[in-house]
Amino acid sequence: MSNGEKTGNAASVSVKKQPSVRSEPVNKAGEADQIAAEAQPATCRKMRCIEAGEKAGEFLQKILKVKDVKIIRVAKAGSCWEIEAEVYEENSFVKSLGLSTKMQDRNYYSVTLDENLEAQSYERGAKSESKGK
Repeated sequence: MSNGEKTGNAASVSVKKQPSVRSEPVNKAGEADQIAAEAQPATCRKMRCIEAGEKAGEFLQKILKVKDVKIIRVAKAGSCWEIEAEVYEENSFVKSLGLSTKMQDRNYYSVTLDENLEAQSYERGAKSESKGK
């Protein structure tokens, strides 16, 4: 009789060995978040990206007291989100003169959100051409 086989009086029965079960944990410390992010469907990541853009837009509307904010770039940088927005604001020089005009300046703002999509910083500056490429 061979090692993996049993025989009975009427018929012979073959028994296969089951593969051994791993006793070590599947995720090592620090790898759980990375594995979860990789397992996350692309649609979930896209939705989180859209949500980050919306939060940054709402933040800029509230802070700058403007009507429209156009999000032009959203990027994940480590655990933070970097968002770039285009905002039309009243011309500050004309406003300081006390003149009424519909002239508006196009300004670019960068907003940094944490992993909970809460604003950490923002600044006004030039449009970054190299970051989006």
